[in-house]
Amino acid sequence: MRRLRFWLALLVNLFSPLLVTAQELPVQIEADQLEYRRQEGLIIGRGAVVVRQEEAMLAADEIIFDIEREEVMAYGNVRLQEGSRSLEGEQLLFDTRLKRGVIMRGKGFIPPALSFTSAEIRREDERRYRLIDAAITTCRVCQPEPGPVDWELKAKEITVIQDEMVYLKGASFWIREIPTLYTPYFAFTIGPRRTGFLTPQVGYGKKSGFVYSQPFFWAISESQDATFTLTARSSRGVEVEAEYRYVFSTDARGEAHVNYLNDRDPVDGQENRVKVKFDHDQRFTPTSRLKADINYVNDVTLSRQFVDTPTEERTSRVLDSRIFFTKGWPHYTLTALAEVTRDLATEADTRLARLPDVRLSALPQPLLETPLNLDGSTSVVFFDRPDGIDVARFDFHPGLSYPLFLTPFLLTSKLALRETTYTKRGDGGEGGATRELVEVTETLETRLGRSFQLGALFAITHLIEPMISFQFVPEVHQRDLPQIDFDDFVSPQSRFSFGLTNRLVTHYKAEDDSLSSRELLRFQLRQSYNPAAKERIFPDLFLNALTPERIDQAVKDVQPLGGGFSSAKEREFSNLVADLLISPFPFLQIQEVLSYNVQENQHEGTNLNVRLSEANRGFFEVSYSFVKGRNAEALIGKAGVNLTPALLLEGTTRVDFVQDVVLETGITARYRTCCWELGLRFTNRHSTLERPSENDVRVLLELKP
Repeated sequence: MRRLRFWLALLVNLFSPLLVTAQELPVQIEADQLEYRRQEGLIIGRGAVVVRQEEAMLAADEIIFDIEREEVMAYGNVRLQEGSRSLEGEQLLFDTRLKRGVIMRGKGFIPPALSFTSAEIRREDERRYRLIDAAITTCRVCQPEPGPVDWELKAKEITVIQDEMVYLKGASFWIREIPTLYTPYFAFTIGPRRTGFLTPQVGYGKKSGFVYSQPFFWAISESQDATFTLTARSSRGVEVEAEYRYVFSTDARGEAHVNYLNDRDPVDGQENRVKVKFDHDQRFTPTSRLKADINYVNDVTLSRQFVDTPTEERTSRVLDSRIFFTKGWPHYTLTALAEVTRDLATEADTRLARLPDVRLSALPQPLLETPLNLDGSTSVVFFDRPDGIDVARFDFHPGLSYPLFLTPFLLTSKLALRETTYTKRGDGGEGGATRELVEVTETLETRLGRSFQLGALFAITHLIEPMISFQFVPEVHQRDLPQIDFDDFVSPQSRFSFGLTNRLVTHYKAEDDSLSSRELLRFQLRQSYNPAAKERIFPDLFLNALTPERIDQAVKDVQPLGGGFSSAKEREFSNLVADLLISPFPFLQIQEVLSYNVQENQHEGTNLNVRLSEANRGFFEVSYSFVKGRNAEALIGKAGVNLTPALLLEGTTRVDFVQDVVLETGITARYRTCCWELGLRFTNRHSTLERPSENDVRVLLELKP
């Protein structure tokens, strides 16, 4: 019996590719009949033979052990299993010396989802198996036998390296038992994060021609991986893309992305196109953090050249690169920033560099033993621009506030000083320049509320938040200051601002008995009044940043003066700004910001967003924006509908009403199952001053593991 136990252990531990390495583990055997033929050197088990060792199991109608030849043979309903991994077949032959064997007319399953059938399953070593006249798929986990599967790969020969790769020779791709594609050679990865080729993408575009994109995934280690993609565009050339990702710890992660294209048909004469992106995020302590977002392109039109570039990159007009460090204390925050900004709307070199920008901010805190609160900020920044501007700015901006509680109102009085010093003048004069300001602010605000109980599980709270403030900033001469960013000009003020906010908040008990809240309605009105309105001189940088929904300044009759300045008349009343949010149901949200000029009785601007979504049915979203005087009126629409549980139809559009043209329309159809996804995406881009019209078609295929 000890010799029988020895051979059973060899069988269980050496044959199965799915079982554990041979160990001194207890073996159990069950059979209707067990026979030992000493003269022939055979051990025979017949009738529902089952051999178990830990989680491993071998079952067959008959098992024969040839002790002399060290061979194992099993016949009828052969099954090898460990956990969820299994092999089945009609007949098994295994050589325990060479650790090789074969299963005839077999099938198998390797987690998480790989299933296969084969005329022969040959074990060549402990991890490598060769399948003859075989078919593999990942659909059997959700489409069990005997029915067909959505897809499978058939091949004359398939090599499976457990938890690593699958190689196919003479492979054909079948959809619902219909052959669709053939390739003499194909390979893909199996198991978690394995090195190998990923599913390719194909398409056709008017500018790119035929497009074939083949990604390759490299699992460097458990904390690092990379993807290399070769994209061939028949009309433009070959693009090489590399992505590297790392997670060194829970507090340090990032990724790098590099693109290079040798463009055979450069619209702007730029043949070698390069794009680099690097992101890093690292937390040193709970209160200190470093973030990097580095972006570089050698051609400002690169992001708008190709349809397959993400929409947010194609529509961006500014390219930022920054390294940001922050350190927090209970009452202070230190930030250090190195940043380079570039305008993508022009070919000119418009880089603005802040190298560095260091700022210390103080949160409101009691001043000694007095009722006063101290807050403010101090910053030092060095600017550099290609036009020769290289200047340093020191800004000291402390403030004292006195909160007075006049129940139910809060009256806050604040006095702030501002001292700003430059190493150079902005008007080209000799020496530096300074600015001294005093800011006075009075704010009266409160919050009033009442709750209404509507049943045992539902309540609504109505909140009213009125506010009125007065701000005074005396006029000082600022034309000799460099005008680089928005801190270089402080608009003179003698302004009353008003605000009234209404909120409806629902409180309810969820299905898990937890208490939840959701804002059903928010309606806010804002406006300001300037009793001392007059004609003033403003930097163009400041005027260009004014938007219809801003109430801190409102001007009219702008007259350019040259040198980056213009004269304009202040309006007594700013726009009346209404901000409305309606969300009566979790699946519906409507938000509208409307600006109305009460003095000239005209509409100045609108931002409207409507989103309707339901997880199992689809979504609809439309965004409309209008700015009077900026020649801007546009609409962006997105929609998706689940026609069936497996078929999804999505569409996007961007419309420019000023040019009276549909800038871009995209339609994507996706067929999704548990084991694969096939998509067809069509994109039409209308011609603009920057590019001609283009139609692009892409086939999207994903085989799910």
